[in-house]
Amino acid sequence: MPRSPLIHGGDLTRTDDFTWSLLTNDEVLAVNQRSSGNRQLLRTEDGKVAWVADAGDGAVYLAVFDIRDAQPGAASTRPIPVELATLGLHGRVAVRDLWHHADLPSVEGTFSPEVAPHGAALFRLSPLR
Repeated sequence: MPRSPLIHGGDLTRTDDFTWSLLTNDEVLAVNQRSSGNRQLLRTEDGKVAWVADAGDGAVYLAVFDIRDAQPGAASTRPIPVELATLGLHGRVAVRDLWHHADLPSVEGTFSPEVAPHGAALFRLSPLR
């Protein structure tokens, strides 16, 4: 989520379709190329991390991570709740999953995406007018 040069450490001639789809995802590239104010929002002792950046037009980008190790018998995912007011968003908010190019149901108050251990998710949150 921090603005930085894009670096690929693999052999581009042997890049699989999934990796290529990530490297050429225009919605994800917009976060890198056009976002501003990129900053860490939270980091908890139990491994929940969130970063936020301004997307323009009142929208924000939100990246969430679960940096804990998977534990035998533990749930495969867990929510990472983010209070929308801390992002400057009030009322109903449109949610776009940037990695999957998918609109999700709108939310209000708190957005709690489910993330697996060592997992991440990236969203664009836009106020509904």
